[in-house]
Amino acid sequence: MKGNVLRRPVSVARDSRPLQGAACVVLGPGPLPAGVDLWRLRSQDCIGLDDGFRVWDGAGWYPWRHVCTDPVLIQACHAGIERLAACGLVQDFLVHPAFFDLYPHRRTDPRFLASPVARPSALAALDWAAGLGAARVVLAGLADPALAPLLDRAAQDLPCRVDSLGPQEALTAGGILGQADPDRVLGLSPLGCVFIPCTAGDIDDILGNFRLWATAACLPCDGPVAEPAPVLAVVFNNATAAARAPEIAAAFAEAGMARFFDGVQFECLDLEGARDVYIRDHSLPVGDLGYKAGPNTQVFEALRRVARFGRYAFLMEADCLPIRRGWLSRLQAIVAGAEPFWVMGSPYRGEVRLARDYIRHINGNAVYAAGDPGFQTFAADVWEPQTWHLVRVRDKRLAYDCILEILFSDTNLETDADSLALWKRSAHRFRYSDYIQNIAARRDLARPDPDLPDRLRRDSPDTHILHCRPAQQAALAALDPRLPLPGEGAGFPRLALIGPGLPAPWPEAALVRLAPQDAGAAARTGAEMLVWHLPAGVQPAASDLAMARACDLPLVLWLEGPPPDDAATLLADMLHLAARRLVASADLAQCWSQRFGLPFVPADARPDGRNRLRLLLRDLPAPVHGPGLPLWLAAELLRDPGSAARRLTEDPGLSGALEQALRADPGGDRLRHHLDRVLRHLGGAPDRTTQEERP
Repeated sequence: MKGNVLRRPVSVARDSRPLQGAACVVLGPGPLPAGVDLWRLRSQDCIGLDDGFRVWDGAGWYPWRHVCTDPVLIQACHAGIERLAACGLVQDFLVHPAFFDLYPHRRTDPRFLASPVARPSALAALDWAAGLGAARVVLAGLADPALAPLLDRAAQDLPCRVDSLGPQEALTAGGILGQADPDRVLGLSPLGCVFIPCTAGDIDDILGNFRLWATAACLPCDGPVAEPAPVLAVVFNNATAAARAPEIAAAFAEAGMARFFDGVQFECLDLEGARDVYIRDHSLPVGDLGYKAGPNTQVFEALRRVARFGRYAFLMEADCLPIRRGWLSRLQAIVAGAEPFWVMGSPYRGEVRLARDYIRHINGNAVYAAGDPGFQTFAADVWEPQTWHLVRVRDKRLAYDCILEILFSDTNLETDADSLALWKRSAHRFRYSDYIQNIAARRDLARPDPDLPDRLRRDSPDTHILHCRPAQQAALAALDPRLPLPGEGAGFPRLALIGPGLPAPWPEAALVRLAPQDAGAAARTGAEMLVWHLPAGVQPAASDLAMARACDLPLVLWLEGPPPDDAATLLADMLHLAARRLVASADLAQCWSQRFGLPFVPADARPDGRNRLRLLLRDLPAPVHGPGLPLWLAAELLRDPGSAARRLTEDPGLSGALEQALRADPGGDRLRHHLDRVLRHLGGAPDRTTQEERP
């Protein structure tokens, strides 16, 4: 077991460890409550009973004191007690006098006390702990229900409090003894882990986050770490992501995170097929598991996997930003002092009005009682089945963190007696907290507020974590200031030239990955490609718009200098080229073919041959998959979606350029539909059915 310590104390004077004002655990040979194992008792004053050494031997753990005052049990386990004394495994003993008949030399051993009467060892241990000055005695591992009333009567005459360590049926049935929370009694942090659901696309952010957490402003702890320190668990969706575990482990060590966490642990879920999809384009067909089957499956399975680390687990996605140092210490203090809960997190706290079904939902970046059997039962019997049911019959776009808000909605509670009964039993287990703020609706991502972290530091002193990808990306970008790039604008993407003239090293962290992994080397050798530079905070939406969505392939052409006057037509042409998998050179065709496993065709085009690109298009059939969105319009949408929508109808030049692109495109109706959908997605135009937004 983790953390086991083999104690080998030397012979000491009788009662050399008084218990003035402390708690003492009386440990029977029976099973321990859920969430408690012997290693968690390593710093406690414990009194072990009877033949419990059979369990302790296997764990390499031993209590400070041992009691066996039952003459029958003395006959059965005297040899084990003698071994505990002879090997120095236990400090002090309280035994029935029959033991000294078998081992007379122990009569003069200062470590041994004789019980004056024969009685259950648990009662003798209770008296012994009280006599040593314990303020509280906590009972564990006692499986005999007949002991409960005896212990209760004995406790009434003692000057200390007596409780059961957690819900032990033999001791707490009928309310005879109270229940003590194990974490509080043992003085240990109940935060078992911080866990990060991870796909291949999250890994670069995780690596950057380690560097960010190592800065003075974002240190996890600003003082001693409460023991035991939590584990950092990374839960991969599949083997492709898990292949980079060594890289994460190395970055964890290099950033010095071992000062704050009890190591990094990896779990791989081996998801595949329909269980490992996350489809952001909701116009595409999808099966019964829905568009977010991958994240939904990953979280429920991760909650089962991390239960072994401790009572509470903090789900912290890669796009979460600590806005204060000491964020981990503060979380440990919060969960240690809180009334037991199942989920604690943030509602949406941005400016968007969410749809009615989700307006009060607790975002998935939250603290979960993963180590609580009651929570695991709730998740397995209610939360997860309801997720798949509602995704199948109600809305395939649903995410796991919206399900409980629907289940416990006013409408559902008024019409479903079972839901109402469940809510009455469990409503107090779900808590809002100011510790984390969720500001991550689509419009928050499309129009980021660069002052948001500073404003929260000023106005929300209890907030330590911000869930907002633009803010997290801006913080990462500040670690490596970008080199100035040609055509860079303030606040929205511009096309940038990548070539031999760009100062080395190539600032890959500042550019969208629209190029091979070895793009830095390719740039220095003059390879032809298009790279779209993005200011921090707009990467997700911009990257989505910059792709030829139908085939999910990036553009690989090169623009010389700033966008030309005819950018609308040119960029639309480039999207057509990408849809046909045409690239600018044979070398790039080979590189992309190897990377994606799809055939690419080199086009006879040079960086300065814009007219030749258009001529090339005339000899090609219509795109099989339909057009993408012209990039000039994407830039307008990202800068100001509302303005872009107005300009399309008010500016003759822009609307004329768009109409020209539409007339040249046999799929013009599809482009109009796509444009309308993207405008709604980014908040530039109201939805035709609702002005509310999904989380």
